[in-house]
Amino acid sequence: TIEADLGTNTRLSAGLSHQENKQRGSMWGGLPVWYSNGARTNWDRSKTTAADWTRYDAVYEDYFATLEHTLDNDWKLKASYTNTRFFMRPGNSVAASGGVLPSEVSLDGDRINAARFNNTGNAMGAQLETQANPLAASKTQYLNADFNYRASEALSFKGQLGHTRAQGDTFLYWNYAFMPNTATAYSFQGMDKPVQVSLPNGFDGSKLSYLPGNSGADNSFSQQRSKDRENYGQIDGEYRFAESSLISAVKFGARMAEHEREGSRPVKGAAAMNAAKNGQVALTSLPAWGGASFPSNFGNGLGGNPGGVGVPLIDPAAVVAWSDANFSADPVFNRPVSGVFTVKENVSAAYGLAKLARDDWRAEFGLRLVRTRTQVTTNTGVPCGAVTASNGLTYGSPAQAEACKGFVPEGASLVTGSRFGNFYIKSTESTDTQALPSASLSYDLSDKLLLRVAAAKVMARPDYSALGSTLSAFAYNPANNPPSTAAGGNAELKPVVAKNYNLGLEWYFARRSVLSAQVFMMDFDSLIGAGSSMQQQLNTAIPVALGGPAD
Repeated sequence: TIEADLGTNTRLSAGLSHQENKQRGSMWGGLPVWYSNGARTNWDRSKTTAADWTRYDAVYEDYFATLEHTLDNDWKLKASYTNTRFFMRPGNSVAASGGVLPSEVSLDGDRINAARFNNTGNAMGAQLETQANPLAASKTQYLNADFNYRASEALSFKGQLGHTRAQGDTFLYWNYAFMPNTATAYSFQGMDKPVQVSLPNGFDGSKLSYLPGNSGADNSFSQQRSKDRENYGQIDGEYRFAESSLISAVKFGARMAEHEREGSRPVKGAAAMNAAKNGQVALTSLPAWGGASFPSNFGNGLGGNPGGVGVPLIDPAAVVAWSDANFSADPVFNRPVSGVFTVKENVSAAYGLAKLARDDWRAEFGLRLVRTRTQVTTNTGVPCGAVTASNGLTYGSPAQAEACKGFVPEGASLVTGSRFGNFYIKSTESTDTQALPSASLSYDLSDKLLLRVAAAKVMARPDYSALGSTLSAFAYNPANNPPSTAAGGNAELKPVVAKNYNLGLEWYFARRSVLSAQVFMMDFDSLIGAGSSMQQQLNTAIPVALGGPAD
């Protein structure tokens, strides 16, 4: 950090910082807090399910500058700028088992504490998942200016103008490989130790295969981006009256803020569209496996013997190289439907507050006027125009658009050609205006006893994720009874409004000591809650075996 006086009334401060974190043995998620009998766990802070070779490397860079200048009549100008960047390069591999009922089980009372899956004749067998996120990064920028001005002994002003910007990016590569007809097993070693996983018959590297069509797995790379931008400004004034006046001071001011939050998934690349434009080309190759396996200390941070020896380990770097060589990044064909939204919120407000005082009481009366204008843009899937190998439709064709035109509401635009299904983009606009009065009174019952009474109308705006969240967290049920479920937001949510009432008594019985009793009530005019509704959705990327569209 460097500071320099550029003149008698001007000072410049500037600096930078650089930090590199090389974390090893880090894990995603956490450990159980409670045992099954209700007792509290007592993990050591160093406990981890990850092996020593796992990594979570990060780089932080900060640049900042502040310019402050003092003028006559107590004017003061201050401008500041901050730029922060964060880079992350994690990589991890996880082995999983499944596909058939266990061939052998061991019971401890009613609990299965060990199981073996022979996987004979099972095309999926053991499933191996490898993930890499080599280009994750974020950056933030702040620009802020403040001023103070005293117009007279009684009247003063202060204000602020600023701009903030932030962006976060992830590039997640996800690969599934399978070991058909490969036996897997697990054994439960107690609540304080990890589950032991093994391949009891070993592993034949020649059996490592590409995913079968009914697995539900989706080899892909996905770019996800989050942006946040805000312009803001405020001005506040205060006028102080003579001490003999009933009104001691009046405060007033105005606020404005323009905020935009955007969540986007520009592409989720996978196998390219075929020549007939009614499916994807077949990929049967795999990322290069160099013969490595999970090390013997995998997950040993929890004690016990978690196993993993002999389970093949694919280098995340190999997954990245294979994906870049085999996947299409066509932004139309690979355009996801869910996880995409834009919320624009413009807020303007003005307020006035009067302070009254006498020897044994003090009071405040205020009024705030707030106007909130919101525009929410989201994607909504439509159950039409699904492309199959036999129905004659092709991705992005006029026939596909024709099949869906009856599902698009007025004011929305239809998007076709995506392997994830067709959808429409719609913006929902709303305006809300609130008048929020407030009043408070403090009365000295004695030199040690104080009575406080207050009432106010308050509001809280919906979270951006509740406004703009598209459908996600899908739970597919091919039988449709009970129906499949998903979670999403509501673009038409209004602010939460409530009336607050408070009555309090404070007893100052000794120096720096107080005993307080408070009674309060909140009367909500509106609340945001969770509900459910029936909708018809279609995702063409779901395999037939998991409820996707048939040919």
